[in-house]
Amino acid sequence: MILKTITIADDGGVYDISNDKEFDRLLASFKNKTVPYLVNAETKRRVLGYASLSDGGTYTAKVSRQNLDTTTMDALTNEDVEPKPPNAPPSGALLPANPETMNQAEGQADPTNARNGSNNDDDDDDDNADAKANAKRPKEERTDGGNQTKRKKKQKTTNKGEIINISSDSDAAKEIKYNGTTKHQLDECEKEKQLSQARKFMDDGNDLKKKRRYVEAIHLFQEALEIRLDELGFRHVDTARSYNSIGDALREQLKYDEALRHYRKALDIRLKVLGNRHADTAESYYKIGVLFEGKSGGDEMLESHQKALDIRLNVLGNRHVDTAQSYSKVGSVFYHGGLYDEALKNHQKALDIRLEVLGNSHGDVAEAYRDVGCAYDGQGKYKEATNSYRQAIEIDLNIPERRQTLDCIDTYYYLGKVLAKQNKDAESRAVYQQALDIVLEEHGEDEGYAVYLRKLAKGLYVTRRPTLT
Repeated sequence: MILKTITIADDGGVYDISNDKEFDRLLASFKNKTVPYLVNAETKRRVLGYASLSDGGTYTAKVSRQNLDTTTMDALTNEDVEPKPPNAPPSGALLPANPETMNQAEGQADPTNARNGSNNDDDDDDDNADAKANAKRPKEERTDGGNQTKRKKKQKTTNKGEIINISSDSDAAKEIKYNGTTKHQLDECEKEKQLSQARKFMDDGNDLKKKRRYVEAIHLFQEALEIRLDELGFRHVDTARSYNSIGDALREQLKYDEALRHYRKALDIRLKVLGNRHADTAESYYKIGVLFEGKSGGDEMLESHQKALDIRLNVLGNRHVDTAQSYSKVGSVFYHGGLYDEALKNHQKALDIRLEVLGNSHGDVAEAYRDVGCAYDGQGKYKEATNSYRQAIEIDLNIPERRQTLDCIDTYYYLGKVLAKQNKDAESRAVYQQALDIVLEEHGEDEGYAVYLRKLAKGLYVTRRPTLT
């Protein structure tokens, strides 16, 4: 939240005000049985609440000359401050709390009003009597056409004697205008300014996350979250997005418990606001499922991915890449649980969707072929597994940016293993060697690929061992 720092000229204090509530508490500290307000020391104009403050500006604390309600007083925006009569209190001084002393001070400021106050009261009584008498007449005979009473309910008088029309006390701040701008419009302008800042925080945070600068990204996501909680509340889709982004960054840092708390808050909001038939709700279930992969939570992982899949089938249909993604995750859960038949069924559905939507030269299709090969491998169907692995590698080699990826190297490793299971040692060694050459060529002995170097070297060693008889 962006703070506004102001200086009160009367006491020399410097105040950090971050929102309307803190502004109201500041005004309350100057309250003396009359409505307090602030005046800009430079422009000599009254300010309207937090939204009208200038950051770093100097203000003078004042109180109104009448006990106007706070809503009406706030609505008198940027009014020119009255020139002080010769005997008026010094600028910024609080008026006396004693009503008699207050009346005396007002009388000094305007002796004519003090002398004629009783006459004014008599005039008001006469006006009220005439109004009551007029109200009792038939509507067509009234001097005001029957609208006098209604008009009086819609009028308030300022300390300058100006008549201001409002629909009700609760709507006063929205109806009273200054230079054609309502307080409500000013508040909305300030709100949009804050939300625009939140969007910038989110964009910058996403850029940092792509650069793996997760700590800095989380800081910006949290700044955006605070603004959205203040301006939009908890139950809003943008608030959910902030929680979701924080969860993503925490997951990348392997802080699974913290990430899970944020993912669940995002899910809670989306279920309440969007319901359980929305793509964003499915995304939350999906990400919770992915998180449990790191936490080794089998049952909860399957439940989350299955819920995501059900929603995506209902909302997106069975020809969408997100639906294929959920089929793939459900298949992986079954595979790691040793349920190879169920795994194959789900992986095959993911492959069919991706082939139809993406074509046969896409990296996601290569991953689907590899997953299908793993399921066949688990079933002991080595020939089918070999064919699937080779199709995956063929696609990967035709996509330059995928040739050196871990997914491609994994597929080489799985192919080498399944060939060894079929006693095709020469072919197996050739596959391991190809993968080893790619790793060394693209990454050298990079620490991140060390595990793959060891796996491939081990594969070469195993296939070279003499067969014991």
